[in-house]
Amino acid sequence: MRKFLIDVNVPKDLWLLLKEEGFAFHCLHDIDREMPDREVVKLALKKGYIVVTCDKDFSVLQKLFPKLEVIIFQAKTQEIKDKKRIFLQVLKLLKKNPRLQFECTILKC
Repeated sequence: MRKFLIDVNVPKDLWLLLKEEGFAFHCLHDIDREMPDREVVKLALKKGYIVVTCDKDFSVLQKLFPKLEVIIFQAKTQEIKDKKRIFLQVLKLLKKNPRLQFECTILKC
């Protein structure tokens, strides 16, 4: 099963959803809250993680590192229930097709 690396700017409800759905994940909260984005990219590529973030800069980094898989949540002002609903749909797709690739997926919610 695919593994996720959760950026420090992602609401806790979203990474708890990963846990509820049985996905493996690591939070930058527990690794290094100050880790620079490029180091996050290196870690994700080394370990095969899909990065989950609210940081739009990762769309640029993905172009520099084409093997990086990233899911970006845009618009922090929206309700968390909407973000959870959309993220759950993505996770269900991933369960059905574990080889699904996330080059740079922006979830506008």
